[in-house]
Amino acid sequence: MSRLFAYVVSGSGGSPTLVTPVDTFTHTAGTPMVLAKGGQSIVATPNGKTLFIPIISLSAVVPIDLHTHTVLPAIPVGADPFPIVVTPDGRTVLVGNTSSHSVTAIHVANRNVLANIPVGDTPSRLVITPDGARVYVVNSGSTSVTPIDMATAGRRRLVKEPTKTPRTAMTRNMLIIKATLALIPAPL
Repeated sequence: MSRLFAYVVSGSGGSPTLVTPVDTFTHTAGTPMVLAKGGQSIVATPNGKTLFIPIISLSAVVPIDLHTHTVLPAIPVGADPFPIVVTPDGRTVLVGNTSSHSVTAIHVANRNVLANIPVGDTPSRLVITPDGARVYVVNSGSTSVTPIDMATAGRRRLVKEPTKTPRTAMTRNMLIIKATLALIPAPL
C-alpha cells in the first residue's frame, strides 16, 4: 500500500506561507516548506509530482517538486493570484489574478506561461469541466461568468447572471470542490 500525503497551506497577515506535508497513515506533520507571504490556495497535479501555490505578495505561482520537496522558481502571473486549478490531464495550471482581471495558463512540464486571458472583474473561482475542454471563471466584481475554451485558450463572451441565486449556488458548489483534500501518493 502506498502512503498518502496531504499538503496544508498556512500563514496569514505578514507571516510567511508554510506548506506542510502530513502523512495520512501516521498522522504526523513533516518539515514545512517556507514560501513568501500571501499563499492561500493550493493545487496538485493529477500524477502527484508537483504542487502549485499562488503567492499574492509575489504576483507569482510557486511550484514545489513533491519527490524532492524542492521549491522551484516562481512563475510570474498577474496581480493578486488566488483561485487555482489544474486540467484533468495535468498539462495546464490556471490561476485567477483578482486585481489584474485575468487568468494565467501555465504549462506544467516546463512551467512557462502559455497565455494571459482577460476575464471579468475580480476572478474569484475557477471550475474546469471534467473533460478539461472549458474553464468557467466566476467574476465576483462584475457578477459574471467567463467561459474559456481550452483548445484555443480564448475567452468567450461574459455571461451576466440574471439573479444572485445562481451565483450563490455555483459558489457553494465550488467551495465544496476547493475544500476537498488532494491525497498524493508518497514518492518512492
